[in-house]
Amino acid sequence: MARFLEKDIVKDVRRLIECVTGFQEYEDNFSICQQFVLSNFKFHRFLDVDSHKVTRQLVGLCEKLKIHSEGVKAEKLQELAKSFLDITGFEGRDEGKTDTQYSILLVLLLISESPEYGQYVPTPRQLKTEEKDDFDWGAYLKEGIELYQPSDGELSDWSDSEEDSDVPVAPVTQGQGDLSQQTHSYSQGDLVPCNIPTVHVGGMPEWEESEGMSDSDWLSRNLVAQYWKGEELEVQMGRYKACQLNNDWEEYKARVDPLHCRQNHRMVTENILLREVVWMLQGICNLHLLDFNGHFFSPNPEIVVPTLSAEVLQEHLSQFTKYGSYIQILQNFVEESFHGKQGETCQTYQSFTTSVAAFLQQMKSQMVAIEHRLIKQEEIMTLTSVWLEVEPLMQKVAVLCMVYMRGVHQGRALRLTSQRATLLLTTLYDTLLGVDTLFDMTVVEGDTGTAIGHSYDSLEMVKLLLPIWVQTCHPYINIIDTWISHGNLSDPCAEFIIQRNNEIRSLDETYWEKSFMFHTMMADPDNAEDRLVTDYKTADWAPKFLQPVLEKIVLTGKSMEMLEGLGKLAEENLGSSSSDDLQEFKETHLFVKFLSSLQRNLGMKSSPTSEEQTRETTHDEYRVFSPEIERQMEEKGIKDDFLKMHFKNLMNTSSQSHSILEESFLRTMHSLDMDSLRPVELILQESLYPHIHRQYERVCRKLVDTMKQQYHLMEYLQSMRRFFLMESGACLSVFYTEIFEKIRRHEHWKDSTTVTWALHEAIDPYFPVEVPRLSVALETSDDPNDLQPINITNCLCLQYEIPSPVDVVINERCQEIYNQIFSFLLQIKRAKYCLDELRFYDVAKASPVISSTDQILKSLNLDTTPRASKIHRMHLLRMRLINFVNNLHNYIMTRILHSIGLDFTRDLAKACDLDQIIEVHAAYIRKIHQRCLLHKKNAFLKEAVLKVLNLALRFQREWDGGIDNISMKQIEGTETEFYRCIHFLRSFLNSVIQRGSFPHLESLAFGLENLIPR
Repeated sequence: MARFLEKDIVKDVRRLIECVTGFQEYEDNFSICQQFVLSNFKFHRFLDVDSHKVTRQLVGLCEKLKIHSEGVKAEKLQELAKSFLDITGFEGRDEGKTDTQYSILLVLLLISESPEYGQYVPTPRQLKTEEKDDFDWGAYLKEGIELYQPSDGELSDWSDSEEDSDVPVAPVTQGQGDLSQQTHSYSQGDLVPCNIPTVHVGGMPEWEESEGMSDSDWLSRNLVAQYWKGEELEVQMGRYKACQLNNDWEEYKARVDPLHCRQNHRMVTENILLREVVWMLQGICNLHLLDFNGHFFSPNPEIVVPTLSAEVLQEHLSQFTKYGSYIQILQNFVEESFHGKQGETCQTYQSFTTSVAAFLQQMKSQMVAIEHRLIKQEEIMTLTSVWLEVEPLMQKVAVLCMVYMRGVHQGRALRLTSQRATLLLTTLYDTLLGVDTLFDMTVVEGDTGTAIGHSYDSLEMVKLLLPIWVQTCHPYINIIDTWISHGNLSDPCAEFIIQRNNEIRSLDETYWEKSFMFHTMMADPDNAEDRLVTDYKTADWAPKFLQPVLEKIVLTGKSMEMLEGLGKLAEENLGSSSSDDLQEFKETHLFVKFLSSLQRNLGMKSSPTSEEQTRETTHDEYRVFSPEIERQMEEKGIKDDFLKMHFKNLMNTSSQSHSILEESFLRTMHSLDMDSLRPVELILQESLYPHIHRQYERVCRKLVDTMKQQYHLMEYLQSMRRFFLMESGACLSVFYTEIFEKIRRHEHWKDSTTVTWALHEAIDPYFPVEVPRLSVALETSDDPNDLQPINITNCLCLQYEIPSPVDVVINERCQEIYNQIFSFLLQIKRAKYCLDELRFYDVAKASPVISSTDQILKSLNLDTTPRASKIHRMHLLRMRLINFVNNLHNYIMTRILHSIGLDFTRDLAKACDLDQIIEVHAAYIRKIHQRCLLHKKNAFLKEAVLKVLNLALRFQREWDGGIDNISMKQIEGTETEFYRCIHFLRSFLNSVIQRGSFPHLESLAFGLENLIPR
């Protein structure tokens, strides 16, 4: 087909170009158009013509002509169409009605315009005959050429005698003669003319003229015998010993080994074998000389070449078949991806498949060029020379096959699409960094490995893998760009490592914690493979090149979606720099910025024609219509400059937005200067990470400022500290004093309405804005420890209404911790209140008149301690209890709440994003919760402290009962229990302080030193 096009259609193509474009043959645009048209003729991918459809159109046209009373036209059209379809010779066939003829008829039918109204005048057809060139070009070209006649024997001097040039040449028999007899019919001193072909098919030299031969005889002599159908090849061997190496080697083995049996090999020429090798490297698997088992190629052991021994031939072919198998693996992967069902293949796989397909297409074009050279036979090409030529290309094939085996084939066992996409991207990235650092790679083939070797060109491998990696990352980067630029995680194929939980809205309280999750966190625990997956850290399943910035990507995406949900990106604050930066980031894609930074870091190749290309590109951007179209518009009077201007603006806008992503991506990647001495890893990080960092700073700063300024986050945090941590002691003392007084007088106080009203009355003079937000709820507990007197106030639970989106920071879990701290502080406040309200006259007052029965019981009491002595012991015990409670109160309120509050304020001012604010706040209340002895590991310390507080409440009841109702034994029991608790606390705190674990406990331990008498 190519030969037919080259000879018969080139002239018509040139005429077509001149008519349509007006270009002349000496112009560059003319050659470009000619190459384009010929390539479309040769390699077009349009559907074949439907002969039945063309026949129906012709019949319909004839009927239409007859209806319009044009019977003569109809008959003439039928006659011409029939005679044209009966012409033979198209496509090299002996019969007519070929696809080419029907295609020509279809073209004529399509370009015809109202044939029933045209005037038809038959014109006589004159056939032009081409003049035959009788000039003997062969004799003209051979004139003056001396034949070189080398010797097969030892080196000898050149002979000047004319007799040496006339050496008789034995005739080479054609047919099925014995090749060994033909070979050994010459002695070592015989000379062979150099113009006798060493290998030939058909027995006739290539330069033999075809004069006096029919076409069929010429074809039969010059075409290759159909060896794939069992026809024997007539192989003529030259008289050099190198051309008879296979026969000599077989005879040698027969002489050495008497039992050697010469196998029945099939002799082929090296040229034919090379053509099949080239076909194999083009991805063709249906070959005759190379066996294919469906997965791998292997050399045919029955094939031999005259110039090579069987062992050497097998070794050479094994090199080719190994890489031919790799090509088949890659080609099968491409076909599976392209012909798979829509939606089954993720976008990352599709991008990688496109890159591999482009590489295979480029490799096939190089193999076609080698095949053309083999067909022309204008140079000596052997298996070794071809291998040296294609070896760099085969190394690239091996690297791509290794990436496929590790990144795609091994990933098929993974259940999640995100894991498979991550494995491919990470494998590509590791391979790219590996070839940049010159490490030894291994291609896994089954259970064995085949090393590529150390002689590969690292720079060429980087040039191969870098564009493939960039194109494969394109969908992944687009997902990130859509998320951090628009707040929308668009992942239709579920290939991104993070998934959006659609059940949670952007303004929900649990949005920041549960709205996004890793795909690996959704693994099925009943599945063994999923259990293996969960053993890894979730961040480890992210692509390796994204792991350093994955956290910032997540924070930026969350913040952007929250800003979108709050409607703060479209607010009227257009003059702010942050809003302008966000809008600018939206307009430019992250992938475009990545490519631009890559060009800036790597540099561009210096090209002498770069300015010309730039001028041509600029000129083409502003050319809306071709000159021919503009001329036709002027002739028809439909030229509109206003419409042309709008078309120009529209086309320029679309071309600018997609020029890098679609049209100039390959040109951009090929123009990169990859001779840089800097590591590729560092260049890639400097090209991608800064854009993500800048967007992270812009978005997170915008969200933090919005939360602080418009939603008053700092004021709500201060309110939590003011009420739950009792930093506002003046107003809260009024609230809890009233409750403590009712408890002391045994009045009813457990009513949520009454308690809430008391709280509102207490804070209204100080913070009237906070009144609607605060309320008190009473909760019941089944904990047996709550039956102790000190735990009677644990039922009080403060409730503070936090609006959205501030509830993301102060959520329900935080309020629970705040309430636990509030209950503990209320217990300390109650013990301190009970001890502070004791009066001396209450304990010293005389008992009222008692009954006779009580007098009898009192007479039986053996306590003979004087009354003044007991009062003195009670005063001492009261002071010790007050000392302990005051030390504990000061330690909690100053050393814990105040000091940690200062650190919290300082850390909160340094927070750059909402996640840091949430983390700082959570760490703040967690630290207070732990240091207030509320953590589980401090339960024994809390129990000792609560015992002392319970002693204070019991001591208050005994004090109010008067000294006459207190025995010395009760006082001593209270003292003993108090001393035991204090001794335990002091011993434990001293041991902890000596280890340096909790330095903040020093003040509390120092206050306990004087509570136990020496």
